[in-house]
Amino acid sequence: MSLFDTLFIQYNQKSDNIISLSDKINSVKSNLQIDTDFPMLFVGLLNDFVVNKPQYYFNKSVETEVFNNLNTLYHHNNEKFLNAFSEQQQNLFHSINSYYHILDSYNEFNDINFNDEIKIKMYYFPIITQLMEFCLHHFYRTILYITDDFFEDKEYKEQTKLDGINKALIKLGYKYLTDINIDLRNAISHGLIEINRNRNDIFEIIYSYKDKKTHKSNSKILTINDLNNIVNHLLDIASGTFVGIVKLIIKNKLIEKINIEKMDINIQFEFFKLFLHNENIRVKSISKNDSDFSQLKVNIDINNINDKNQIIHILVWIGKIVFATFNNYDKYEINYTHPFSISGSIFFDKKHLNDILFEEDISKIDKIFANGAS
Repeated sequence: MSLFDTLFIQYNQKSDNIISLSDKINSVKSNLQIDTDFPMLFVGLLNDFVVNKPQYYFNKSVETEVFNNLNTLYHHNNEKFLNAFSEQQQNLFHSINSYYHILDSYNEFNDINFNDEIKIKMYYFPIITQLMEFCLHHFYRTILYITDDFFEDKEYKEQTKLDGINKALIKLGYKYLTDINIDLRNAISHGLIEINRNRNDIFEIIYSYKDKKTHKSNSKILTINDLNNIVNHLLDIASGTFVGIVKLIIKNKLIEKINIEKMDINIQFEFFKLFLHNENIRVKSISKNDSDFSQLKVNIDINNINDKNQIIHILVWIGKIVFATFNNYDKYEINYTHPFSISGSIFFDKKHLNDILFEEDISKIDKIFANGAS
């Protein structure tokens, strides 16, 4: 077993000790119908789509459509596909990061009852815009720009706006992926929308748009329940796209075939964030500082873990994994936030992480930690 495998198993035990890693992997395989082993970097995020809402409700038609179309391209010319896939890592991770930011908003506000007009303006309009303009837009770019390399007579990469990319994907056979209301997004973005109370004292959302066939101005009326359904629909599409792309990567062993170490350091950081992701831990950001000394900083969110000692041990193991992956920095800083206002930081010198890298005895690590880290 490699050092990374060992450290990951230990990290999983310390950060999610309710279910074993092997049980979690088996559950993911069974529920998501994955018939092959997959890199540990996908365990945490795939488990989200098995145990967490709203991810659990991912659109399976979108997942199948995305997987089948991209898989066909891969088997048509796998070398060309790998080159295109490698070039689109930035768009892919823009999608993923946007997806998790939107999930934060969804989980915090979607089921809270407060003034309908305020919720429409402060929650529904922004999240609908974010889902289409940022999350799905980047997923669309990833898929369309990969496809572009297979059509010499097309210039799909010239498409940069959501509407144009959506139309191009429709022509390529993406029926379920493209099932979004761009007219509504345009109305929100351009201020062509009103919120009124009807005679039954119920809020109505009236948005204007131009009919694409007649070019005449039109309008539609939505209720707050319609907005809620639209949010869930868009999120299910994004989730289905996410699962379809990850299953494609697993099925064709793309991680083993692309050279992550030669990619831009920020893309390497993004893959590393996925590696540490689980139900209780999410890496918000990784950044480097090369001023007077080189330092790597990792910012994480911790949920469902309240024991201070357990949190410290998790941070130590994150420090070990970070050092094992990126060992060319002088200092390492791990910052964490917690929903109950427990937050803090832990700092390591390179020497101390090197000393504890292969040590599993927590009491010995505590001694080294007491003598050097802070």
